[in-house]
Amino acid sequence: MTAGTECVIRAAASADAWSDHNVGHRTGQARTRPRPKLSAEYLEAQLFFHGPWAQCLVAEVRGLAVGFLTYCKQFEVHTGRRVLWVGDLYVAPQSRYMGIARHLVSNLRSRAQALGCVGLRLDLFRPNVEASGFYTKLGARMEEEIALMLLSVRG
Repeated sequence: MTAGTECVIRAAASADAWSDHNVGHRTGQARTRPRPKLSAEYLEAQLFFHGPWAQCLVAEVRGLAVGFLTYCKQFEVHTGRRVLWVGDLYVAPQSRYMGIARHLVSNLRSRAQALGCVGLRLDLFRPNVEASGFYTKLGARMEEEIALMLLSVRG
């Protein structure tokens, strides 16, 4: 983070859904994969109604949402292993290289540790070399040949 800039990580609120929806479309535009086809209402239902399917963290700098990370719980019956699966991690272009993504991941690692998870699970789109490098620097390792990475909660 630059001097005098504080990044606050918080759970997303229903009021954030529309901005998260727009950012979600931007993440689709930034990749060579299909754009998300979500309505704001659908996204809000997945994140905020009773028994939400996914959860979302929001990064704020000076009161403005500049990034988000979506995640959900995952459990493997045959191993008893619990992980938090990272769906999307996005930081607005004007706020990149300030440590915001690192703060989001660090916050989620703490949440995973508190839940007794062994780590964070990431499914990476193979051509996304920048994301792969970022997670590798944080200690993630390839777990399977299909570009799954496991990031330990132990840092």
